[in-house]
Order: sequence, then structure tokens, then C-alpha cells
Amino acid sequence: MINHHTNDGVCVKTPDSFPGLFFAQALLLICTSIIIISCATTPVQIQPEQYFSIDTIIDSNTQWNCIDTGIDRMDYTNNDLPLRWHALRIDLSTPGITIHSWPGTALTGKSKSPISVAKETNIVLNTMQFYKERHGFKTHTIPLGVYIHKKEQFTRKIKSLCALTFTKQSDNTYTATIYDSQADINKDNTPDFAFGGYWTIMRDGVIHTFKAYRDTRLAIGVSENHKILYILLVEGNKKSTSQGLTFMECAQLLQRLGAYTAMQFDGGTSAQVYVQQEALHASKSSIAVPVILSITLPHASDNLIKGSEKIDE
Repeated sequence: MINHHTNDGVCVKTPDSFPGLFFAQALLLICTSIIIISCATTPVQIQPEQYFSIDTIIDSNTQWNCIDTGIDRMDYTNNDLPLRWHALRIDLSTPGITIHSWPGTALTGKSKSPISVAKETNIVLNTMQFYKERHGFKTHTIPLGVYIHKKEQFTRKIKSLCALTFTKQSDNTYTATIYDSQADINKDNTPDFAFGGYWTIMRDGVIHTFKAYRDTRLAIGVSENHKILYILLVEGNKKSTSQGLTFMECAQLLQRLGAYTAMQFDGGTSAQVYVQQEALHASKSSIAVPVILSITLPHASDNLIKGSEKIDE
């Protein structure tokens, strides 16, 4: 279980502050509550000599393809390993770019599938790890870590976990920053958006060391100038099709793609990325999650379906 740490004195709504239950219901809750940490697949542990070399997980023939203004895509398949991954490169300095998040309000335990907002934006992905709690006959989905929407903080920071933040610039573009600890997010200059993650896997070009488990991964990279965002989705739910990657292999790959610092979002079956309404994850599954990040670019938005649900309502 991950401990919560309050580092900023912000009053937030936690599971304990949801509407109270009668004594009998509370007793039932104690006896029957089930807590689930995110949506995990079964990771496979490997030995150091089993690490993939960087030239094995990406080759010189794998190139970026521009799919629209400010968005490049790269896909890689190696059936011999086997391994499949997909990457997006997003130029945050593109004029007219917009960052969104859902729910954009105080969290009430609700969750939503990323595909439900994919029709209105160009890029949609899950973010924060979470757990589920039973409250009487209802199940609440509770994110772990900091969530900031339009400079308003809705959840507590967790000192031991990292975060991805977005800050709007004077020219209405954005910069992205990865914090090793959510406690370090600048209190004097609150970012416009913040999404809690697991751990930083690379800092300033130096790859961090972790126990070696291969699994489905959703990793984020940021360029040295903070203006390019990299999204890496590694398939690993079906090991006969793709083994997945370790944290260190993800860092190595993101470094090759151009990232300077990198981190991990919630992976396993929670890992979902949609670009132009197309699912990058092979399972095409749509798991409901408590916090969703989306990015809209101006020219690409011309092809979006109108009249769909607003993301930040």
C-alpha cells in the first residue's frame, strides 16, 4: 500500500470524506471492502543478461511519420522477440495547442473510459494509478497522487511518486516538466496541469536502475527544452505477441527517440492511448480510469467529430 503525504496543506476530498454510511453499512464495508491497485497484468522478471539491446528494440528503418500538424508517430514490430510498441512525438510549441483533462472538478470516485472523450480531441491517454474502494453498494475509483486542473489542485501530493506537469506560456503554447517527487512541484508558480505517475526512469539523460520486469508500459518523455512531449505505449498484455519492456528498456528507447527525462504512468491493462480516435493499444480495450489527459492541436482538430462530450466538464 502506498502511503499518502500532504505536503502543501491543501484541503482535498479523500475517500474518508465521502457521505457517511449507517453503522450497519459501515460494518459491512469493513468486512467486504476490496481494494485494487490499478489494472495490472502479470509482469515477467528477467535477468540482466536477458536485457534487449537498444538496436534490438529499434532499428534504423524505424522512422517518424507526420500524421498532422505537431504530431509525429512511430510504430515498431519485431516478431522474433516478440515486441510491439508505439510512440507519439508532440510539439508543445505548436500555435493553438490545448491541454485538457477529465474530470476537471473535485473527484467524486467516478471513472471514465478514455475512448469516451477521444472524438473531441487528437490525443487521449490514461495517466494516474488508482485503487477502488467499496462504499456501501457503490465502488469509488480513487487516483493516487497529485492531480491539478487549470491551476486548481484536487488531490494530495505523494512525496515518493513522480509527476508530469504542463505550464501555459505567454504565447499560449505549453512546456512540460517531469518532477521526481510531487512534493517539488513549485508552490509559487502552480502549473496549469499536473498528473501523478509512478517513478522517474531517466533524469537529464541518466537512466535509473530498477528490478527488471517486462510488462505493458505507458511511459512519458520530455525533451531538454521542455517543448517536445513523447508518449510511449509498449504492448505486453499478450506475451506471445509482445513481451513488453522493463522500465530501463523504456528509458533507453525514449532516450533514442529524443527524450532527456522520462517517467512511467499507469501501465498494465490500464495503458490506453488514442490518436485521431484510433487505439494504439492492440487489445483495443477501454478501461474506465479516474483521470484522463488529452491534447488538441489546431489543424488536426478540423477532422474531429463535433457535438461530442466536453472533456473538462
